[in-house]
Amino acid sequence: MRRRYFLALLVGTWSWLFLTSGWAPAQDVAGNTDPRLSVSDLSMVGSGEARRITGNVTNASDATCPYVYVLFTLFDSDDQLVGNTYDSVENLQPGNSWAFSCPVANPKVIRWRLDKMTCSQMAPVPEQPVPIPGGQ
Repeated sequence: MRRRYFLALLVGTWSWLFLTSGWAPAQDVAGNTDPRLSVSDLSMVGSGEARRITGNVTNASDATCPYVYVLFTLFDSDDQLVGNTYDSVENLQPGNSWAFSCPVANPKVIRWRLDKMTCSQMAPVPEQPVPIPGGQ
């Protein structure tokens, strides 16, 4: 009886934490990030097709970043690429932070990776779309 009570308590506690914590898929940060910028508080919020990757980027340099861009690559449960998402802001002042929010509409996404975080003089030229398996 004691063992069942402990197991029920453990499962109940874990379920409560899971449901109230805004569970996020596995995350990763690639090495292609600008040393003038730092990222913190990465998480995924929302559910279903209304999810977003959120976080904060701080300008750690002593100069304004005219254009800041974050790009995430999205993966499914088979670790297959299913898309990308991004956000950007202009004129991030030294020492200031920007709260970004990148949409994740594909419900198959379970893992994501921050692939680019740049501070540049101008908006990047749009890259060729990443081919999605199955042509979607």
